[in-house]
Amino acid sequence: MKKIKTIWLISDGIPGHLNQALGLTETLQEIIGATSLHCIDATLKRKWLRPLLGVAINANNLSASERLTKLAYGIVALPDQRPDLIISAGGNTSFINALFGKRYQCPCLFIGSLRKLQADCFTAVLTLEAIPEASNNIVMEIPPTRITPEKAAQAGVWITQHSNQAPEYLWGMIIGGEGAGFTYGEQDWKALAEAMVSLSQSQGIKWLITTSRRTGIENEKILKAAIPENIIEKAVWYNHQPEKTMLAFLGASSRVFCTADSMSMIAESVSAGSTVTVLTPKQSNPNEKYENALQSFVSKGFIQLTPITQVEQSCANPVNSNHAKLSTQATLQKLVEKLNIVEIP
Repeated sequence: MKKIKTIWLISDGIPGHLNQALGLTETLQEIIGATSLHCIDATLKRKWLRPLLGVAINANNLSASERLTKLAYGIVALPDQRPDLIISAGGNTSFINALFGKRYQCPCLFIGSLRKLQADCFTAVLTLEAIPEASNNIVMEIPPTRITPEKAAQAGVWITQHSNQAPEYLWGMIIGGEGAGFTYGEQDWKALAEAMVSLSQSQGIKWLITTSRRTGIENEKILKAAIPENIIEKAVWYNHQPEKTMLAFLGASSRVFCTADSMSMIAESVSAGSTVTVLTPKQSNPNEKYENALQSFVSKGFIQLTPITQVEQSCANPVNSNHAKLSTQATLQKLVEKLNIVEIP
C-alpha cells in the first residue's frame, strides 16, 4: 500500500461526530505521518434518499451512486488533492464516505452505525457494539476523542496555578441537558445543587462547573440560584456567556461528574483520565444501544453510573479511568493492521 499523505475528513456539522472523527484522525496522523488534512462539509439535505443511496452503493453502481449523492448532499466542495484515506463519523456521512472510497479507490474508515450499507463498503467500521459477521468491524471500548490525559493536564495548569485550593480539592461538574432519553427537570437540578453543596462541605472541595447548549438558559438560572458562589472555583454558564473550558476543567479536576445525556461528553471525561461519575435524572429512558454502552463503560471500570439523588453515596467508591488510554491504543493497533501500515511503537 502506498504511503498515506492526504486525509479527507467528512463532517455532517454535528460537533460530537466531528470530534470523534478528528480524535481518530489526529491520533492516526501521529502514527502514519500524514501531512495533509482536509475537512469536507457534507450535510445530508434530503434524508429520504437514504434507502436509494444504500441500494446503489451496496450494488457498487458508481454512476447511480454519484447521481443520488449529488441530489442528496447538494454541491460539496472538494480539495484539489486526492485522498489517500477517508474518515467520517455519524450515519449521514456513511454514504458519501463509501462513495468517495469507491471513486478514489482508497481506504475509508467509518465510525458509527451502518445505514443499511454493507460493512464491506468500508475498509473498517468502528462501533461500540459488534456487527455480526462483519470481518472489518473494530469494536471500540470507548469512542475516539481529541482529548488525552496529557492535553487535559496541560490545559488545566492555569487553573491549578491560580487557585487557592490544592489540586485534589478541585472537582468538575460537566452539565448537559435533555437528550439520549434523559430528561432533567427542575427537581433534578435542585437535587444536584443540594448534593454539590453537601459534598463541598463534607469533602472541603470547590467546583469547576460548565454547562452546555443543551442545558438551556432557564435551567442555568435554577442552578445559579441554588449553588452558592463560595463553593465555586470557576463556572461557565454557557447559555449566558459561552466559553470553551471543558478541557481545562477536566485537566484541573481530581474528580469529574457529568450528566448522562451526551456520549461525547462522557467519552471526553473518561479520555482525560478522570475519575468519572455519570449522573442520571429521575426520568431516564435511553434506547437499548445507549444503555448497553453505559453499562459496558461501568463493567470496564471507566465510569460510575448513579442517580442524581445518590451522588453523595457514590463518592465512597470512586473509579479510575486512566486505563482508557490503553483501550484507545488497542483500537489503533487493529486499525493499522487493517490499513497495512506501520506498527504502533
